[in-house]
Amino acid sequence: MWTWIRRELLNIGDMLMSFALVGGYACISFQAFDAMALMWLLACGWLAFRATKAGEYR
Repeated sequence: MWTWIRRELLNIGDMLMSFALVGGYACISFQAFDAMALMWLLACGWLAFRATKAGEYR
């Protein structure tokens, strides 16, 4: 039960990370570089979390 919930939360996080990466590229065209940096920092933070033991699938 808990592994299923954990897996779904990781999947949702992966989806949000991909939206943050794409949103960062979209912010460049609107000259919103602070929003771009925030989105890419969040995406890089999620990638760093997924690289740890806590962020991997079991």
